[in-house]
Parts: sequence; C-alpha cells; structure tokens
Amino acid sequence: MTLRALEIYKILIEKKVRYLYHANSVVTACSYLKEGALLSRREVEARKIPQTWQNSDSKDKKLHIWNHIFLDMYDFHKLRSDTNMYGPVLFVFDLEILRSGYVKDLNITQINPTHWRIGKSRRNYLFQDAKEFKRECSFENYPYSSMFMFNHKEGLLSLKKYLKEIILDCPKLKMAGTHLFDYALGSLQTAKRFGPLKNEQFQIKKRKCKPSCDCQRRFRTHIGRTNDHFGLVKPA
Repeated sequence: MTLRALEIYKILIEKKVRYLYHANSVVTACSYLKEGALLSRREVEARKIPQTWQNSDSKDKKLHIWNHIFLDMYDFHKLRSDTNMYGPVLFVFDLEILRSGYVKDLNITQINPTHWRIGKSRRNYLFQDAKEFKRECSFENYPYSSMFMFNHKEGLLSLKKYLKEIILDCPKLKMAGTHLFDYALGSLQTAKRFGPLKNEQFQIKKRKCKPSCDCQRRFRTHIGRTNDHFGLVKPA
C-alpha cells in the first residue's frame, strides 16, 4: 500500500500532472505559514495553534489518519468552476518534491477517507502499487477521490523550496465592514512576513475565475461556511 514517490512522479509526468495542491481555510493556512510547513491536524493540535474545525476530524482520529497530510493532483476550484470544500487558500507544490528525496513514499486513496468505514481494512481504499494506480486511476475524468497521503513522522511537509505559489479565492463579499479577500490576503502576507518563510520567493496570487465559475454564488448562499473558511467574524 505504501508507494514509492519516485515511481508515482514518473507516472504523473507521463499523465501531464505537474503540480500537487492543498486547499485549506485562511486561519489554518496562516498557521502553516507561521510554522513554515503543512502540518497534520494532529500536529497543529499538539502545537496549540489555530486551525479551522472540520467535520471529518473525529472520524480521521478513529481511522488513524489524524497525523497524515493530504495533497490533491488538481486544482478542483478551477476544474469544477466551484469553491473548494476545504477552503479558499490553495498551496501549489512543484511535482519535483516527489523526486527530491524529502518525500520517499506515500499512500494514494481510491476513495475519499470521508467515505471509509471504521474498522474496515485500509487495503480496500488505497491503491496497492504504482501499476494499479496507473491502470485504475482515471486521469481523463479527474479523480476527485484520489488523494495523496503523507505520513511524515513529525506530521509536517516543509513549505520551503517546493512551494510554487499560493492562490487565494476572492469572494465579492464584506463581513464586519471588511472585504473578505483583503482581510485574507493581509493575514497570509503577515504570516509569511514574520515566519520562517519570509525570504522564500513564492507569491500569494488572487484567483482568476472564468465567467462561468459558480464560486461567487456559493460564497453568498453558503455564508456560514464562507465565514468559517475566512474566519473574519468570530463565533459568539
């Protein structure tokens, strides 16, 4: 079930996948920037730093994936012309991280862990080897359920060197008299400026959507989730 990163790198290059992605909330993303790494949810909790609650948290603990870090093969906001369910901040990694030696192995899901059954063998939900991944993963239809799972012993994935950029969604909304995008951008820039990544060259870019993108309607009609993801208005 544990796949060699270099083998997966070669398959992804052949399939024209060039980047890996991680989407999250503004609050959690700021914690990552301050720490200089993507952190597992267990590691964020252990360090007692802020992160946005996710409804899968309790299940992830029972599935023993609380210390894993998850990356996607695609920018699903762009592909689906819709908001990303995990948040408006998208970390974009150069695929070279898979052949850098920093990441040696990983697991790849066939089914999103939110649909796993507690107590059932993990083998039912993961690709068993690189050949199966190449053969069964439907790259042409964009495999939304195929997530890369990294179980680094320290629960982190460094943001140095291989982070290409951060893409930030731009809802045309105000909360508490403040534009959400301006608030989010300022928060992320501050977290970068005063953390270990202050000298890194990656940029934080505003997302540019197609006219057909449905994200603005989603931001307005799911205002509770929008607030959770941007974190401007604190719960009473």
